[in-house]
Amino acid sequence: MKVLAYSNPYPYFIIENFFSEESYHFIKKAALSSVQWETNPKHHDRYGLVSNTEVLRKMIGKDMRQVLQDLLKNRVQRHQGSVPQLRCTQGITNGVPIHTDADCGFNAGVFLHLTEWRSGMGGNLQIWSKNNKHFILENTIQPKPNTLVVLPFSEKSFHSVSPVVKEVERLTLISEWSFV
Repeated sequence: MKVLAYSNPYPYFIIENFFSEESYHFIKKAALSSVQWETNPKHHDRYGLVSNTEVLRKMIGKDMRQVLQDLLKNRVQRHQGSVPQLRCTQGITNGVPIHTDADCGFNAGVFLHLTEWRSGMGGNLQIWSKNNKHFILENTIQPKPNTLVVLPFSEKSFHSVSPVVKEVERLTLISEWSFV
């Protein structure tokens, strides 16, 4: 497993091909078949909690917890009984504006991209720094399939999602973690 660790403008981690090919395809299929979709008209997306126990074990079980503790150099636990959430946008979207999630109540977000990503489709996770009142784009993370992004939240962890510019489905499995 190759971990790309970044420290500028704040610490975050990217791991491509996180799961074995077989596990990745199982997670995607099982997550899609076990989610109860709700809609969010504000962001033009669908979301829902995943109920498949094998997906839950892989996304919030002891192996994931150990990976996160090794990366974050801190003990972690699943945030207050939260369950992994599947987010889906379809078609062209405006993206998600720059924000920090510093007040979300948990310390880190884990994003597993399930998108059949193609060059130029958009929907990239963007990492920002802030200089006085101006934001500076520091990194762009393509939502490639089976890419895990670990993003600790703080008042400096500015991030956004760029607009999706092609008629595609963008899927992300999200779990929330707190420091112990």
